[in-house]
Amino acid sequence: MPADPSHPRLAAHARRQLDRLTGAPLLLHPEGAVELSETADAIVQLCDGTRTPEEIAVALAAEYDAAPDALHADVRACIAELTGRGLLT
Repeated sequence: MPADPSHPRLAAHARRQLDRLTGAPLLLHPEGAVELSETADAIVQLCDGTRTPEEIAVALAAEYDAAPDALHADVRACIAELTGRGLLT
């Protein structure tokens, strides 16, 4: 069954891990690693294939006491970038 792009999830070949030396969040994949910002890491952790980008923005807004509308564009941009790199499906 193909992935539903409206419900992002980590690609099968990618995994999230904390760097052993710095504690920074990373997305590991066969070609290397991508260091994630705190915001990108929070978004990635919510990309489990069950939530839409809008639902992810609402969850982050509740966690960080922000307006969901203010986060939608950032969430969509992060998801689009990581999808473009093949790290989210």
